[in-house]
Formats: sequence, structure tokens, C-alpha cells
Amino acid sequence: MDIERAIKLIEKSDTVFAAVKDRKVIFVSEERGIKPALEFFFLGKETTQGSSVADRIIGKGAAMVLSLCCCKELYGGVISRDALASLKKGGQTVQWGTVVPYIINRRGDGMCPLEKLLSNTEDPQVGLDIIKKFLMKLGGK
Repeated sequence: MDIERAIKLIEKSDTVFAAVKDRKVIFVSEERGIKPALEFFFLGKETTQGSSVADRIIGKGAAMVLSLCCCKELYGGVISRDALASLKKGGQTVQWGTVVPYIINRRGDGMCPLEKLLSNTEDPQVGLDIIKKFLMKLGGK
């Protein structure tokens, strides 16, 4: 029931990411990329644990961050193979619209940089550290 509500939010509005828990919308975002998953993660496990999350696009970075949130169930409108494998390996209940080989970067000319950076790790905590370092480098430019 919660996952259906979250999915409706991302399908029928400008919302890109939605989390529902106990029939209440607890978080929505119109931001692109990894930002919504990170913002949701930083709400804390007391808030995120047991929630149902729908995201229009789930790459491996978002998958790793969301696995640390202890969500009850996840939906990705588009999900990369590595993201799906990571979530399944972590025991997450996951649904999806389309599975793609990888998430394409914003220029549309190659692989998302986080998909590349995370290709050699399966540990979500290590993945989170890699994501943080990547974003710090971006912020320094």
C-alpha cells in the first residue's frame, strides 16, 4: 500500500523521489541524481527504517545509500543492473519498470560517474564513503 502511494507520487507529478511510511508521505524531492537518496539517508534510520521508496532512476549509488536506510521496499522506474543486484544481495524487496545496463551521465555520452566509481565494491558503507569523497571533489571545483 505504501509503495503504491510512493509510485503514484513519482508518476503523476514533478516528484522524482518519494518515501511513504505508515500511509504518510515522509519525504519527497524534485532533485536529480544522488541528492534525494542522500537527503533521505541523512534524515536518520529512525525515520527511514520501514519506509517504502520510489525513485524514477536508481543507479548503484542510490541503491547503496537506500540499502543503508533499511527501507521496507523500493521501486525504481529505471534501475541499473548493478543497482538491482546490489539491492537483491542486500535482501531488499525491489520492484522496477525497466532494467538498463547502466545509468547514463547527464551529458548522455557515457556511464554515470558514480556507476563507474562503485563498480568494484559491494559494501554499501564503502560505497557511501566513495560517494561522499566524489561529492566533496565536485564541491571543490
